[in-house]
Amino acid sequence: MDSAILRRRFMDTAIADVLRAAEGNSLVGSATLALCVLDYLAYLTPRATGNKANYKELVTDYLVQINPKYNPAEIYAWRCAMVHTYAETRALAEAGLDGYLMRHRDPEFHLSSRRSRTLLINVDTFVADVVWAAHTFFNDLNGNADVERRANRLLIVSGGTIDLLASYSEALPAAMPHESLHVALRQLDTISSDLERLRRDVTAIYPLHPLLFRSDSTLMSPPVSGSA
Repeated sequence: MDSAILRRRFMDTAIADVLRAAEGNSLVGSATLALCVLDYLAYLTPRATGNKANYKELVTDYLVQINPKYNPAEIYAWRCAMVHTYAETRALAEAGLDGYLMRHRDPEFHLSSRRSRTLLINVDTFVADVVWAAHTFFNDLNGNADVERRANRLLIVSGGTIDLLASYSEALPAAMPHESLHVALRQLDTISSDLERLRRDVTAIYPLHPLLFRSDSTLMSPPVSGSA
């Protein structure tokens, strides 16, 4: 499969679904789906033996390049907690964590050290970073035949039905702009795409909490936590 078509299909399904969840006020859902996006990318380019190692290496290769504060073991542990148990997991303890705390529209909170042994995540920042990681990932493909072969088993959504890509014959036009998939992806259509502008566009789709303010009158979300 052509890598440009694969990119648009991936952005239309895996990535745009994260953003649609955020728009629908599914804040935890958007975080969980973003963690799964990293799984899908790790599946496309296995770097080590086993899913756990592949996931961590993907985080190292892409998220750590965005922000060195990302810890692959912690992100994998958070992923296990969110996807498998929605709370505690042995992986958290193995990563030296007692739990995790999520906010949105609070970028200074993201990966800060305000609470020891707790992973602190600003969800809209994390989601934007995952979108950027996927953007960079596809820029790096350069016609990788093995990735294109593995992509034939990914799911796509077409006409309200879910099909295996291998059984789907209609090609999504490679020239389709990202903004047509979701307005928050418009930065990916520019010649010189910018992560900070992408972050602002992603943050803008997260809902406001008008009753919760910081001392400087800027909005802050309530925390959502999980602990081992």
